[in-house]
Amino acid sequence: MKNLYIVGTVPESSFIGGVSIHVKRLTEALDVKKINYALIDYKQKGVKKTCLFLIRHKGVVHIHVTHPILLLMFLTASKLAGSKCIFTLHADYERFSGWKKLAFIAALKCADVPILINHRSYEACRKISRNALFIPVFIPPYVENTLQPEIVDKITELKEKGKTIVSTNASRLSFDRFGNEIYGIAFLVDFFKEKKQYALIISDPKGAYRQHLKETGDNIIFIDYPHPYYELLKHIDIFVRNTSTDGDAISVKEALYLGRKVLCSDSVDRPLGVTLFSYNNRQSFEDALQTVLKTQVPNNMQVQDCAIEIIDLYRKTCQ
Repeated sequence: MKNLYIVGTVPESSFIGGVSIHVKRLTEALDVKKINYALIDYKQKGVKKTCLFLIRHKGVVHIHVTHPILLLMFLTASKLAGSKCIFTLHADYERFSGWKKLAFIAALKCADVPILINHRSYEACRKISRNALFIPVFIPPYVENTLQPEIVDKITELKEKGKTIVSTNASRLSFDRFGNEIYGIAFLVDFFKEKKQYALIISDPKGAYRQHLKETGDNIIFIDYPHPYYELLKHIDIFVRNTSTDGDAISVKEALYLGRKVLCSDSVDRPLGVTLFSYNNRQSFEDALQTVLKTQVPNNMQVQDCAIEIIDLYRKTCQ
C-alpha cells in the first residue's frame, strides 16, 4: 500500500491514553501484516511541521486527533495536497459545543471518511456526512509487553489478604464542559476506602490523581508511572469505568476480551457484557457492584479486532 500516512501520537512521545494506545496498536498491526505506512507524530514533529508535511505529501491520510481545530487544520492541509482523508473521533460527539462543535461539523464535511467509535455519535454524524462509518477502537496487542514485577507482587500480596481486586484507569486529570471530573476517580476512592474487603488499583501513569487526591486509604493503590494496563487487567477481578463522557474506551474492550467483570457508567452506549450504573451515583454503583459479584462472566465473549476493518478501509480508499 503506497502513501499511507497515520497522523497521531504514541505513548513513547506523548502519554499513555486511549488514543495513543490505539495508534500504537494500529501501527503494530500494519507492521505485522507488512503494510507500508508513515507515522506522522504531531506531538513530536509539532503542529506547523505536520501541516507542512501533509501539504507536500499526497496519499491516504488517517488522522487521530480529538481537538476539532487541530483536526480541521490537518484535514485542510491534507486536502490541499489532494489526499484522501480519514479521521477517527476518539470522543463522544455530544462532548463538543459552541465553536468547537462548528469546527467539528466542518471537519465532518471536509473528510472523505469520518469514523465514529460509538453508536450515538455515529447516528448524529451520519446525518451530516453520508460517508460516516461506525468502527470501534479496540485492537488487541500485536506485540507482547511485560508488567513490572513490583506491580505483580503487590497484587499477589493483596490477593493473599483476601481482597477483591478492582481497577480503574485515567490518562490524566480532566473535566468535562459541565465541570464534572471525567474519569470519576474521586468518587471511586471515596466509595472504596471504607470497604476494606476490596483493593482499588488506579492506573494513573502521569501521577495527576495521586497529587490531586491527598487522603485516600491503605486499600487504594496508585500506579503513577507508565505500565502496560492490558497486562495489569490480567491480574484483577473487576474493572470499573466511571466516566461522565466517553468515546469507545479501549480498556472496557480489553477487560471484556480478557474475561473480566466490567462495570461502566451509562454516559454512552456500552458493549454487551457490561453492567451499567449512573455516573457518580453511590446507590446505583453499589447495586451494580453487588450484581456483578453474583454474575458469571460469559466464556464466549467476543470483541472485534477493529484493525482488520480499518486496513480493509485503507485498501478500498487507495483504489
